[in-house]
Amino acid sequence: MTFKSILLRVANVLKKGLVRDTLWLLFAQGFGIVLQLAGFTLIARALGVEAYGTFIGITSFASIAVPFVGLGSGDILIKHVSRSPDSPFQPLFREYWGRALLTTSISGIGLTGLSLLVVNAILPGKAAPLMIGLILLADLLFLKLWDVATKAFLAIDRVSLTARIKLFLNFNKLLAAVILFVFFRDPGLEAWAILYFASTALTGVISVLLVNQIVAPPTWRSPRLNSELLQGLYFSISASADNINASIDKTMLASLSTATAAGLYAAAYRCIDVGSVGLLALSGAAYAKFFQQGKSGIQGSLRFAKRLLPLVSAYGIAACTVFFCWLRSSLMC
Repeated sequence: MTFKSILLRVANVLKKGLVRDTLWLLFAQGFGIVLQLAGFTLIARALGVEAYGTFIGITSFASIAVPFVGLGSGDILIKHVSRSPDSPFQPLFREYWGRALLTTSISGIGLTGLSLLVVNAILPGKAAPLMIGLILLADLLFLKLWDVATKAFLAIDRVSLTARIKLFLNFNKLLAAVILFVFFRDPGLEAWAILYFASTALTGVISVLLVNQIVAPPTWRSPRLNSELLQGLYFSISASADNINASIDKTMLASLSTATAAGLYAAAYRCIDVGSVGLLALSGAAYAKFFQQGKSGIQGSLRFAKRLLPLVSAYGIAACTVFFCWLRSSLMC
């Protein structure tokens, strides 16, 4: 086999939609981790332990509530639009895009108000209510609008645009962290709350405008109480369970053991997060295709999952091997 034939095979593989989409998301998530790490370093150094801990406490509470913002309307959008053989500019996209925006806006504002009351009770005197409100509004409204926009591009199989606006969010947050670190001599939580809100709001609004410009503007209709609302609630409960499962073990370990043990566990968990980037990229690229394959029933989605199983298994074995070798070399040093 010549080098030219190998390049030709690689080029043919990269032309396949699922492979191409996975690589786009892999790049976005991998580079996004680098941007997040840089932002974390700057914010932690600028704010100090106490103010940064308060900020994390507020955003952690928001992460519990955020799955219920929009009631799964973004997933319902993917479900219907990805199964449609017609142009994405059709009325179907505009209808479900409008429903997603309206449901997200109403529920996001409502949950922000409720969360503000709860966080004020949990963290009395830690931060001004206005600052808490800005952070919660950023996460529960504008961050969710950004999330719905990423799903709108997934619905029409424009995964490259989804990857780009994922990077756009991380870049804007890093830019806000740089501004805080460079231009504020003695920054506090108030300054960071304003910058965090501004960067997240800018990202959310621009992402929505991009969908309107590239795909189609929404059709505004009031959300209806029907079976789709119940389906959306199932999506919300599933996402909430994922968030709780990812965090509750660290909380319990901190309360049942020492802070040192919890810190070591969190560091190890971060390694697992990094190792899972490839799986997350593949699942994101395949998400809309599961709806397409399941149009005729659950068996279609199951067959598609079985086709992905060898690839997922191979990646898992490779990632575990790398981690095992790294751990062994660390212990031997």
